[in-house]
Amino acid sequence: NTYDLKLIITAAIPMLAGLLMYSAAGKIGENIGLLGLLLVIGGVIVYIPEHFPQGNKNASKLSSLDSVILGLCTALSVLPGISRVGCILSYSSLRGADKNHAINWAFALSIPALVLISIFDLISIVSIGVSGATFLSILGCILAGICSFAAAWGGVLLMRFIAFRSSFSIFGYMNWGVALVSFILYLIV
Repeated sequence: NTYDLKLIITAAIPMLAGLLMYSAAGKIGENIGLLGLLLVIGGVIVYIPEHFPQGNKNASKLSSLDSVILGLCTALSVLPGISRVGCILSYSSLRGADKNHAINWAFALSIPALVLISIFDLISIVSIGVSGATFLSILGCILAGICSFAAAWGGVLLMRFIAFRSSFSIFGYMNWGVALVSFILYLIV
């Protein structure tokens, strides 16, 4: 669909902000207290869609600003504890989008996000030097990319199944449970 392609292209632009946050996001996982806070925020983001009425908008009814905000939702997903699918579903629900369309957008927006992260990793590897690169290490990187795509696809299928069969808010509770464990670990250590 032309509108969906326009949505993806427009949303891919703010994903560059996520690329800038990508290297710093890895360091966040070292601070258990901050990680716990992000898990709480991620849980709230994932919990929200259950409390909005089901909409029926498709991509043709969304504005360019909506596309940019969906791209920013994808950019935020580089932070630990923030779900790309949850963020996109929450914003889409706020705007009255159909859940099926929102889940499809989440998968479609995963592709440019994974491509941008792969490019960033490739630039990092080249800047360090590829003198130690072997066929097996390159093959491992390619297989990791394929597995990431397959995992994103499988995750979207699981989200679609859960979103339509039962409550999507279960992932919010899961985030909050992991956040509680993180806070306990933070207090103990």
